[in-house]
Amino acid sequence: MMSLTILFLLVTLMLPTFSAQGGTSKCCLKIDKAKVHRTFLRSYYEKNDPKLCSVPSVVFTTMTGKKLCADPSKIWTKTSMAYLDGKNWRKRQTTFKKNLKN
Repeated sequence: MMSLTILFLLVTLMLPTFSAQGGTSKCCLKIDKAKVHRTFLRSYYEKNDPKLCSVPSVVFTTMTGKKLCADPSKIWTKTSMAYLDGKNWRKRQTTFKKNLKN
């Protein structure tokens, strides 16, 4: 019985940590009005499922690790996503070519 109680306490303590790393905690509650130059952006992911997030958004991560919620219908958001997609494509192609030479 004692081990079951300890297990329950561990699960209870770890649950907030688990939910903060995934699930709805990564959803945007509002759209940020600030725009960051695309060269300062590292990556992005989309949150468009109304069952999981009430505000459809694109979440950009800056080079410093800050999260920025953007409106997916705005031109700035679309061009920034395209820039990051192109940048990642070039990076993958360079790595692929290097691997072929080895």
